[in-house]
Formats: sequence, C-alpha cells, structure tokens
Amino acid sequence: MATEHPAAPTLATLDGVVVHYGRRLAVDQLSLRICGGERIALLGANGAGKTTTLLALTGGVAPSAGTVNVMGGEMAGRGRAATSVRHLAHVGFADQPPSLYEFLTVTEHVRFVAETRGLPDNSETTQVVAALLADLGIEPYAHRPCRELSFGLRQRVSLAAALVGPVKLLLLDESVNGLDPHAMKRALHAVMRQASAPDTALIFSTHMLELAEEICTRAIMMEDGKLIADMSRETWQLTYGNLRAAYVAHVADGKAREA
Repeated sequence: MATEHPAAPTLATLDGVVVHYGRRLAVDQLSLRICGGERIALLGANGAGKTTTLLALTGGVAPSAGTVNVMGGEMAGRGRAATSVRHLAHVGFADQPPSLYEFLTVTEHVRFVAETRGLPDNSETTQVVAALLADLGIEPYAHRPCRELSFGLRQRVSLAAALVGPVKLLLLDESVNGLDPHAMKRALHAVMRQASAPDTALIFSTHMLELAEEICTRAIMMEDGKLIADMSRETWQLTYGNLRAAYVAHVADGKAREA
C-alpha cells in the first residue's frame, strides 16, 4: 500500500465513490486520499475508470454514491452545497482531447482560466500567462485562435490552462501523449516545477509506464472501476523491480478479461 505522510496536507479524498453511465458501472466503491507532495500515476487498461475518477475530482461527473472532497469543499455528497469557486480554483485539469474555447486566442484562453481562478486583470497576470506560454514553447502562437491549432499545440495550451493560477491539485489525463520530444521536455519541466511543491499533488493518468516511473512517487491501479493496487515507489521497486512489472502483475490483459 502507499506510504502515509501524516504531516502532508490532505488535498482530496474519495470515499466509497460509485459512478454510473446509464447502466454501465464506471467507478465502483473507490476510496482514496490524496496528499500534498504526492505525484501519482493513475494506471489501468482502457475503460478502467481513470478518466471518470479525474472527472469526479473536478465535479465534472456526479457520483451516484459516496463523497468527493477537494480542498475542504464537497464536490459530491451531502455537503455538496459547500462547494464553491474557491475550492475549484485550486484544481487544474488537462483533459483528452483538450477542451478549449475555440474562438479565443491562446493568450485569451489561458488568461480567462487564470482570472476564473482569482488572478487579477492586470499586468502581473499578463506576465504570468506570457511566461507560462514561453515555458511550454507556445509563445509564437499566443495570438492565434485555438481552433486553428494542431493537436499537439492544443495539448500544450490545455496544460498551460491547467497550470496557471493557484493550482494545488493538478490532474493530467494522457496530457503528454503524442508530443514531440522537445515539447514533452518543456511540458514535463513545467509540470514538475509546480507538482514538486509540498502542498501540491499531481495525478497523472497514463499508459506511458516508463515516464510514470520517472516522475511519480505513488501508483494507483484500477480495473473495471475498482481500485486493485495502491503502492509507493519504494514498494514497486523492492517488490517488482520496476513499475511495468508491477503493472503486469496486477492489471489483467483486456482480452483475457473478456474471455
């Protein structure tokens, strides 16, 4: 199981969360605690419930049972009325495919997100946005409408929007897949700079196990909507040697499950 860090702040909890899409059970009795300083790889086959779990943390899906608490505010459950923009301002989500305001320019899109998270409409925010675009290598496209961008550029704009402002819980859903090597290096540098803070947590849903092994301190594995493994870096290294071996040991092949 994952190593506990009692001194680290609890940023989010899921307690007995169940999510249905019609008759399909997407997440089944999922309970997790996410603490500051953690960089979590969220792993599993396609359809395991990873994206739905991330959406539950953003308030993007409503569980049929259980509670979701983020930064002290209930995203779902009896206390949902307590949820406010103040809590959501600390959540950055880069989804797949990227959801952008198509008719805004790159700068306008990232700045709009920054201001919804509480950054003022002033020159300082302008500088913050410009610096982030430069870090991600998309400054040359700053005044281009999002609808005109290639898929890789859209991914980087989505990352910029996820990172800007007072984000403490950073959720990435396959957000670096398909980036060229230079773009990936820039993206990971920007992500790690923010995710390395002791009061910030990263949850990175990915199939890129070597990358997850490099940057993550904890691995959560899901299958058919259920939590099947939760382990620290020390556990997967000592027990299995590497994260790929740990994954193969816990997550069944999709075709094998269907047989």
